[in-house]
Amino acid sequence: MDKELLVKSGSKLVELLDDTKAKSKFAMWVLHSDSGAWKLWLVPENESLDVREFYGAVSRTMVSRNSEIHGLDIGSVELADSKNPVVQQLASTFNFVGGEIHLSNNSYNGFYLPEGILLRSYKLAKAA
Repeated sequence: MDKELLVKSGSKLVELLDDTKAKSKFAMWVLHSDSGAWKLWLVPENESLDVREFYGAVSRTMVSRNSEIHGLDIGSVELADSKNPVVQQLASTFNFVGGEIHLSNNSYNGFYLPEGILLRSYKLAKAA
């Protein structure tokens, strides 16, 4: 998928989720090098949110607002863990809502990220 469309549709989805249980404090498109697929990593504000509740809220939003998030489906979204090394490092470095930060060929605490587009990042609690 075109990166411009990824950013536009992903940003709109993240914004729409702000009115749901799946409101996210971290959102980032990540290119999976093995499959070549882009996945939108989301870390919900309420990290104790049940996985089914999270994906249910995302799915309902996608169905009801499909015309605003072109090219995305539920398979485009991954519930990310705030303890993921990439999430931890980027959330401790960037704090913003709106806009985008393009990253490529970086390692974060031993985790290689071939390409990513950061859409939102609030400060996260340190991993225990």
